[in-house]
Order: sequence, then structure tokens, then C-alpha cells
Amino acid sequence: MEQSDLSSWFAAVSTFVAVAVALWYSQLQRRDVAHDRLCDVHAWVEKMPDDPGCWKLVVENLTRQPIYRWHCILALGAQEKQTAEGKSELIQELGHVDKGIIPPGHHEFSWEPEDQPLGESFVNVTLFFKDGKGHFWRRLEDGNLKRMRKSVNHMKVRVD
Repeated sequence: MEQSDLSSWFAAVSTFVAVAVALWYSQLQRRDVAHDRLCDVHAWVEKMPDDPGCWKLVVENLTRQPIYRWHCILALGAQEKQTAEGKSELIQELGHVDKGIIPPGHHEFSWEPEDQPLGESFVNVTLFFKDGKGHFWRRLEDGNLKRMRKSVNHMKVRVD
């Protein structure tokens, strides 16, 4: 093999690798943008100021797309009540079957728990939802957003 053939071959391989790396980084950037967009979906509970026994679940969707097949798991926090296994005790589940799709915006749903939590900080809220592209996500009570491999209907609900 001559010097010019070797250098041409090396240039072709280098160009291929550079294009492949650029495409890979482009795909990563698209995923990051989609993840950042979905970071604008939140859920929490608040006490109703005028009625001490009533609460509200607040779901805020600050994206431009609705969220589908959503549900929230409301559980008493570790500070207040735990099961024998050391897990948070499930209070209630609310979701799309009861409340429908969540369009962009601020949405409030009334909630009357049987056992009254001591305060808002004692209720852990985990939000599960499907985005407009058909991907399933889970917003944990600590605020982290994780993509799920299976739909909410196939998931065994476990409160940690």
C-alpha cells in the first residue's frame, strides 16, 4: 500500500468517525431538550385555607403539550407514618381515569384524606405520566424525573 492510499484511507475513516460522533451528540442534545421540557411538569398537595379537613392536589403542566395517562400516588412521609417494612404508607391514588388529561396550565383537584396528614411536607407525591411522544415518566417525591420503560398500567405500584 502506498503512502497516498494509506493517508486517503485514514482520512475517510476519520471523517466517518467525526460524523458518527456529531450525530451521537446531536441525539443526546435532543434528549436533553425533551427532558428539560418535561421538567416543567410538577405535582404537590396543599391544605385548603378555608377548610381544615380538605386538601387539594395541584398538577402544574408548564409545557406546551398535554400529559396523558397520569396518576399520582399520595403517601404519608417517613417522618409521620411508615409500614412495618419501613415504606411510606399509601394514602390514595388519583389519576387520568378520575380526572382526565392535563392540558398545559395550573390544575387543582380536591382531595379529602381519611387520615389527616400533619402538614403539606408530610405527604409524598409521586407523579406518573405519558408525554405526547408516548414515553412514560415518573416524577419522584424528591423532584427527580425518570423515564420509565413500561406504561403505568403495567407497573406494580410500590411506594419507597
